[in-house]
Amino acid sequence: MENTYRHRLPTDLAAALRAARHERGLGLREAARKAGISPGYFHMIEHGDRCPSRAVADDLIVALGLDRAVAAWLLDVARPNAGRSWHPDLTVGTNRRATPTR
Repeated sequence: MENTYRHRLPTDLAAALRAARHERGLGLREAARKAGISPGYFHMIEHGDRCPSRAVADDLIVALGLDRAVAAWLLDVARPNAGRSWHPDLTVGTNRRATPTR
């Protein structure tokens, strides 16, 4: 059964991200800090358990200094309108998060 809520990163792409981090001599925490995400989330992306939003993918490209091919691949599979990329004007239908309540 496919989990449609959480999308996974292709295994080869996850390995390329991990290799890029190692090539730059970055530890997981340092790489996560540079990308502006938690070490746990970075670990899940790097191991293919989560697919980042477009905004997080952009940050990963910069933080890891990804080459054009890997960067293009990451952006191609990144989730639009998710996480940091989410914006109420981009959603369809009613979204309760569009109007915060206090």
